[in-house]
Amino acid sequence: MTERQRIDLAFSLRITGKAQPARRIMIPKPDRGFRFLSIPTMYDRALQALFVMALEPEFEAIFEENSYGSRPGRNAIDAMKQIQLCCQQAEKFVLKADIEKCFDKINHDKLLEILGHKDKIRKQIEAWLKSGNIFEGVFETSERGIPQGGVISPLLSNIALHGLEKVLRDWAENQKLLRPNGKPIDKKSAKRKAVHFIKYVDDFVIMHRELWVIEECQKLVNDFLAERGLALSKAKTKIVHTRFKFQNNSAGFEFMGFKIKHFTTKKHSAKNNQGKQVGYRLLIFPTMESRQKHFRSIDKIIRKYKTAKQSYIIKKLNPIIIGWVNYFRFSHFLTTTTASSMEQILYKKLLYWVKRKLNANSLAAGYKKFWHKINGRRQFAYKNHACDNISLALYRKIAKGYSLVKYQKVKGDVSIYNGDVTYWSKRALTPELQTTKRLKLLQKQKYKCNICLKQFLPGDITEIDHIKPISEGGSHKLTNLQILHVVCHDYKNSKVK
Repeated sequence: MTERQRIDLAFSLRITGKAQPARRIMIPKPDRGFRFLSIPTMYDRALQALFVMALEPEFEAIFEENSYGSRPGRNAIDAMKQIQLCCQQAEKFVLKADIEKCFDKINHDKLLEILGHKDKIRKQIEAWLKSGNIFEGVFETSERGIPQGGVISPLLSNIALHGLEKVLRDWAENQKLLRPNGKPIDKKSAKRKAVHFIKYVDDFVIMHRELWVIEECQKLVNDFLAERGLALSKAKTKIVHTRFKFQNNSAGFEFMGFKIKHFTTKKHSAKNNQGKQVGYRLLIFPTMESRQKHFRSIDKIIRKYKTAKQSYIIKKLNPIIIGWVNYFRFSHFLTTTTASSMEQILYKKLLYWVKRKLNANSLAAGYKKFWHKINGRRQFAYKNHACDNISLALYRKIAKGYSLVKYQKVKGDVSIYNGDVTYWSKRALTPELQTTKRLKLLQKQKYKCNICLKQFLPGDITEIDHIKPISEGGSHKLTNLQILHVVCHDYKNSKVK
């Protein structure tokens, strides 16, 4: 779509209370099976974006503090940090909940009731919900569910599940709950905080020290979801314990690709509020399934380009490795043996590539040819025309200096629309994009774009720019770099041309 067409589309947008059917497509899941997406027309997507801009500030002001998914300024690492804070000093029972086909079964009438708006806004959103789909040339009605693929869909899903944390805390306020030392909790505010709830989109966990509390919470969840036409998956929903096996379930639980588990230890035991060692320690690290998925994607590259140049293999593998580690580095990725064991597995896979590349049984020559010493350590690397060493990314090197313990979680009751620009500008980079270089540049620029002079905010798309272009003799040093909004970067380049 050209710039002129985008402008014409923007001026043509009207709230008509009507919507075109979405195009339904199938995309493969990373592990197995397929997922259906419903892609609205360009007109409806643009109009939905306007609705998000209007409705999101209203609901961000009331959304619950421990809801982290599909919300500006919040991310999966914030959810993991909250779990770490809740579990680091005490072992707990956990309800690991999975909503069965959440997006496909949400009741439209209940969603519109929670939304609260009337007249044009209600009619337009209802039109999108009931617009139907066209799949392989056949029209399908949509009497329930939220179409995955729409711009407004993540916001609607959060609205549909809003209120669950309040239901649990209201219930806990009137129960006889005990402290770890056996004494009753008297304050209602303390009772409300005793039941821990963390939600990311449609996945959530509920944690407490006592089993009966978790079982009662599960009943409350079932009733809450039934009102919205939803139900927990019997196969995937389970109650576990963070330290011991429970009901044939192994110790610990998995959430957002991480494994959370208490390990019995004396030497590195956690301490309670009184400073006494509790005899165990909480560890959070990538699940085995997450690691296997990662290596399957690496296998595809190695097998597909088994005769390619080393430079091409490194170029293909580095984004996969860096992206994966940037997500999982905020955990005990380095504390455990996870990082080192993954480097060993990667080394063996690269040996397979070398063997196919050289078509030889002996790997000694391949090791000498493709592994070079860089900073005292042999790495899978090559030298380019400028005689610079270009090496494969290392798990431990990327994750070094990052820790979930040091990570500062977003404040629970704040919204990106609350006007605190100073706070949000310092959180402009999501954890996955944080690098030492980017953080230094942000601090140097006082968290402002050097072109438009506006503060960076979460959700802003940014790029690193060379102040003096490389083609004109500029360097890669920090003194010649700046962070710009992507639009400002394009504007600067167009002025140069």
